[in-house]
Amino acid sequence: MGASIAGICACLAIAWTANPLIARVSTLPTPLGHLLFGMVAAAVWPYLAASVPGSESSTATQAAMSLLTGGLGLLVVFSAGLALPFKHLRERWREVSKASLTKLLPPLLVLPPLALLLWPDAGMGAVVAGLALSEVSVAISWSMLDTHRRIETPLAKDLLGVTFLVNSTIVLLVLIVLRTPTVLLTLLAFCSGIALHNRLPSEARAQLQKLMRAVVVPAFFVLAGARIEWSAITGSWKWIVFLLAAAVTRLPLPRLGADRILGHGPEDTTYFEVLAASRLTFAALIIWLGVEAGAMSSALLSEVTIIVSLLSASSAFVAHYLHLRSPARSFN
Repeated sequence: MGASIAGICACLAIAWTANPLIARVSTLPTPLGHLLFGMVAAAVWPYLAASVPGSESSTATQAAMSLLTGGLGLLVVFSAGLALPFKHLRERWREVSKASLTKLLPPLLVLPPLALLLWPDAGMGAVVAGLALSEVSVAISWSMLDTHRRIETPLAKDLLGVTFLVNSTIVLLVLIVLRTPTVLLTLLAFCSGIALHNRLPSEARAQLQKLMRAVVVPAFFVLAGARIEWSAITGSWKWIVFLLAAAVTRLPLPRLGADRILGHGPEDTTYFEVLAASRLTFAALIIWLGVEAGAMSSALLSEVTIIVSLLSASSAFVAHYLHLRSPARSFN
């Protein structure tokens, strides 16, 4: 989408006004509905931009869109941290860390070298793309667990724990590669939420979650989808190969699935594995930092962005389908 002031304002306005409507009339979970809306907006905006005053694309407005999306993403990461008690992480350290390794190592070993093979001219930018696609989406995991009212379950705490450990490792690797401390903000937001879990009254946490649901989540997902530059990928096939590799490397390894490591039942395990395959929050910040550092071209940014968006949408859709067909939907 041409990142312009008019486009950003339109996305935000529709995200907030459409939020109650999506919840009432759509069978889709609201995070997925907003993400799909943003992706559609990215496709149609170029045809409308010429007739909208102030719609001219510029580096400044593109930076503003990325900054706004990143700021909203940090709030989502903070909220996810609030749902993860440090006590649970400490008590389940062995199981959660082992599950984290099974989610971290396959994409980390495959995706950076594959990116270098597909985009040899990108150099370090390809490595950054591979690292970004090795994360687990905090926004998808937390928002879907919250939407499905599973946020207080042991499954949710295990999944958020795995997300925290995987993304912490990725952040440290990106810090080494790009040498930019900005990436540490994501980790700081997550740690701050975990630290405040037992310090904030339950009523305050409930009010904060309500605010996130009504304001932050709709805007974040719409803007995340709207960042896609569809025109930049229509003539390329490399992103399809990278998308398939990113999906395959998150398939559960034999005898190392969440059922054996974490001890969850078959239905919960499948739900866990689907959400653990998502990418979005940390990946969006990492690839933008790669652009800011001059390591990633706009073309590579566009291809990686659509991969992230499609993985997020597919994970959210399948997780919602699994939730709907579950014989018991009361998890609180």
